[in-house]
Amino acid sequence: MADGFAPKSINNQLAVLGRMLHVAVEWNVIGAAPNIKPLRCPKEELDFLDFAEAKRLVEATAPEWRPMVVTALNTGLRQGELLALRWGGRGPEGGTPDRQAQRLEGVVGTPKSGRSREVPLNETALDALRGQRHLRGPLVFCNQDGSRLAFTQCYWPLVVACRRAGLRRVQWHALRHTFASHLVMRGVPLKAVATLLATAQRP
Repeated sequence: MADGFAPKSINNQLAVLGRMLHVAVEWNVIGAAPNIKPLRCPKEELDFLDFAEAKRLVEATAPEWRPMVVTALNTGLRQGELLALRWGGRGPEGGTPDRQAQRLEGVVGTPKSGRSREVPLNETALDALRGQRHLRGPLVFCNQDGSRLAFTQCYWPLVVACRRAGLRRVQWHALRHTFASHLVMRGVPLKAVATLLATAQRP
């Protein structure tokens, strides 16, 4: 790290700066843009929780955040996809919680896909979502006024849960890795795991 920033974060800022300089050249504000070389980034290690650690994390998570953690661990959804989830069916008041949970779907605006897709749910995820059902709006995980949660709001609840569970600090993407790793450890073929993790779009 340099001055508290990781190389990847610095590279993101350099990319924006580089683009601004190239635009300045196009607008004839400057004569030429310097060649900006990105920093070398260490290869990111795949982190995941084993079965016991995942159980401890769920138990240590605050009740209001537990359904989101359980859903992440049992669907492999990215954080952005979790925040974009909407209830299926006929709207927030239509249909039973079971039926709506079974038709849970992503919405336009997920980070890796611009279209919705169906999300397969096991009984553990369904149980968590039955308890999560609310009438604040179509978003499954949201603020009290029904508005969408910000990424920054989701950071500390997971950090606190890890601390309470006596675990190393993990982020939401580690829960996605955990989902995939648990499937492999249970003998699910890699091709099937890849299919579940893919952002396949509905026709």
